[in-house]
Amino acid sequence: MRRGMAPGEDGVTADALKLASHVLVQPLCELFNKCLSSNCIPAGFANSKTILLFKKGDPSLFANYRPISLLSTIYKTFTRVLTNQLESYLENAQPVEQAGFRRGFSTTDHIQTLNELAEKCDEFHLPLFMLFIDFEKAFDSIEYGALYEALRRQSIPEQAIRLLQTIYDSGRTTIQV
Repeated sequence: MRRGMAPGEDGVTADALKLASHVLVQPLCELFNKCLSSNCIPAGFANSKTILLFKKGDPSLFANYRPISLLSTIYKTFTRVLTNQLESYLENAQPVEQAGFRRGFSTTDHIQTLNELAEKCDEFHLPLFMLFIDFEKAFDSIEYGALYEALRRQSIPEQAIRLLQTIYDSGRTTIQV
């Protein structure tokens, strides 16, 4: 967890968590294990406070603000543990072509591949057509049922999928204006 980040609704900062880690490691480990084994999280655990940061342009237009959700540092630590477990299942199942959002991979590798492809097509006078798509707000439009089904096809344990469903179903936010 990066130091100096704004805390969630509980007010616990990453700095405080690190300073008290010698006292908190055991109870947090017990809490996280209970969440993982029961597919449940404490009430309000996934709640956040959303603040709106002005980007530029007309301040009266909502589109000119960037929402930032402030989550509990303890919750973020828990989801990091869960993410690490899921990554261990998914890592070997991913094709080498999937470079984004993976440790040890870089999208710059694919840029190099595209450059080489363009050079070869130029060298052999072959046409080359490329299509680049940037889906606006792609993460905001995820169909969760399809996500859970994709995880099942990747042999993610059903218990982990149910926990993810609980997390996504229970999260609430308040917007600070």
